[in-house]
Amino acid sequence: MSKQEKTDLEKDDIQDVVKKLKVDPQKGLTSQEVQARLQKYGPNAITAKQEPMGLKFLKTLLVQLLI
Repeated sequence: MSKQEKTDLEKDDIQDVVKKLKVDPQKGLTSQEVQARLQKYGPNAITAKQEPMGLKFLKTLLVQLLI
């Protein structure tokens, strides 16, 4: 699956997504398929973005000015 396809899955119809991901929505993935995808793609995790220190400082300063 290309990067373009990965980003467009959220916009696709559920049946198209199921087909692209090669999964049976009634049965899910087998344990073997889970392990294979985990090895290939890694864990399904979202990392939080850190707020830049300068922006954090400015927000604090602005709040103090408003009080």
